[in-house]
Amino acid sequence: MARLIFAIVTALLLGGCAGANFRTYNYSEDAPKSENFEVFLDGEPCYAYPAPGGDIANFDIAGEVEVRIRPLFKVESAVVRPLSAGVKPKIEDGEIVFSLSKPQLLCVEVNGDLERPLFVFANPPERDAPKKGDADVMFFESGKIHNIEQETFIPSSTTVYIEGGAIVYGTFLAGDNFRASQSRDIRICGRGILSGEKIPWASRRQGKSSNLIQINTTENLRIEGITAVQSPNWTIPIFASSDIVIDGIKTVGKADWDDGIDIVSCRNVLVKNSFIYNRDDCIAIKAAVGYTARYFDHSKPNSVENVAVRDCVLWNGIYGNCLEIGFETRGDEIKNIVFENLDIIHTQDNPWYVRQLKRNPETLTGEMVFTIHNGDRAHVRDVLYKDIRVEDTGAGLIDFRIMFSRYSRDEKRGKISNIRMENISVTSPYNPPYSRIAGFDGDSNVSGITFKNFIVNGKKITSKKDLNLKEFKFAEGLEFQP
Repeated sequence: MARLIFAIVTALLLGGCAGANFRTYNYSEDAPKSENFEVFLDGEPCYAYPAPGGDIANFDIAGEVEVRIRPLFKVESAVVRPLSAGVKPKIEDGEIVFSLSKPQLLCVEVNGDLERPLFVFANPPERDAPKKGDADVMFFESGKIHNIEQETFIPSSTTVYIEGGAIVYGTFLAGDNFRASQSRDIRICGRGILSGEKIPWASRRQGKSSNLIQINTTENLRIEGITAVQSPNWTIPIFASSDIVIDGIKTVGKADWDDGIDIVSCRNVLVKNSFIYNRDDCIAIKAAVGYTARYFDHSKPNSVENVAVRDCVLWNGIYGNCLEIGFETRGDEIKNIVFENLDIIHTQDNPWYVRQLKRNPETLTGEMVFTIHNGDRAHVRDVLYKDIRVEDTGAGLIDFRIMFSRYSRDEKRGKISNIRMENISVTSPYNPPYSRIAGFDGDSNVSGITFKNFIVNGKKITSKKDLNLKEFKFAEGLEFQP
C-alpha cells in the first residue's frame, strides 16, 4: 500500500512517469535526448540526458525495479560499476538488464567504452522539497529549460530548487568573491540538471569562464541531489566557508580544469552519498587559492580542518588526481581529513604521460589516486584513508610530497605527518603501480605514514619494495601493519 501511495502521489504532484517503486521526471519536449541509449524502468521509458561525459538516466527509487537499457549499437559486453554494488547485468536480445532495489549511483560501461558510458542514478525519494511560490526560493520548474546568466547570485537565507525534470543552463555564485562579505543559510537542492554546456568557455575556451557553483565565505550551506554537468571550470569550489553538507549530488564533467569539489580554507565539511566524475581532480582540498576568490590575506592562518568524504563513487579522468590535498597549501594547517568508504572506479592515465613512460620507464607522473602535494607552508596532518576500493589506476598510486611547484607562493615549505591508510584494496593494470613519498629537506619532511591491510592486485603490501616506491627521501616512520 505504501508503495502504491508513493507512485500515485508522485505521479500527480510531480509529473513524469511513476511505477509502483520508481518515479521518473517530466522533461521538456525540447530537452536534448540520448543518441546512444534508451532506458526503461519496469517497461516504462526513462529519459536519458546526453552530457559530454556520458548519458545520464536519473530517477527516484522506492523498491525493486527492473532496469532495461537498449543501446543503439551492438552490445558485446557490459559492466556496472562500482563492482561493490554487486549489480550483475545480463545481455538479452541486445539489451542490458539488471534489477535495483535501493538508491544507487552507478556507471554502465558497454563494450569497455569509457568515452560514452551510461550513468544510472537511482535517487532516494525527496524530502522537504520546496513548493513553487515559497518565500526565499529560486524555483526552477520541471518540464522546462531555464537559461540563466553566468554567476547568478544567491542571497543569504535562500533555497535554489531545481526540480526533477528541469534543465538549468548557467552558473551560480554565493558570497562576494572580492571582499569576503559573509553569507549564510543557503541550500541548493532538487533532482534537476545544472549545466555549463552553453557557456563557450566550457567547450571552446572562449569568452568568460566561471565555476558551475561558486561558494564564498558562507556559513551553513547544503547542496543536495542535483546533477552538475560540464562545468566551464571548477565545478563546486567552496572558499573560506564553514558548516557545509554536500549530499547525493552527481557531477559529470569532461572539460579541462573542471575539478569536482574544491574545499579551500574551510571548516566542518561533509561530502557524502555522491557520484563525482570529472576530467580533473575529483576532490581537491586547498588553502587560500586566489584564482577566483581574490580576498585571501596570505599572512593569516587560512587553515582547513574537519573535512570528511564518505560513501561516494569517484571517477578521475585524464587530468589531476582522484583524492588530492594541494598543490596550493597557503595556510598554517590542513588537518583532520577523512576519506572513508569510497569506490574509485577509474583513475585514468594522461595519454601524454603514457607516451613518456614508453620512452622512459623511470618517468614519474604527478597524477595519481592518493595525493598530498604540499606546495606551500601548511602542516598537513591527521589524514585517514579507510575502507576504499580502487577498481582501476594509472601508472601511479600514491604521491605524498613536499615541493616547490609552479603553484607555490609561500617561501616556507611545510610538513606532512600522521597519515593512515587502512583497509584499502587496489586493482590495477600495472603490477604494481608505483608510488612516491618525499619530503623537501630535513625540516620540511614526511613522517608517520601507516599502511594497514593495504592490498594491491591481491597482494598485501608489507614493505617499501611491495609499494614500488620510486622515490623515498626526507621521510621517516613508515609502518606496515597486517
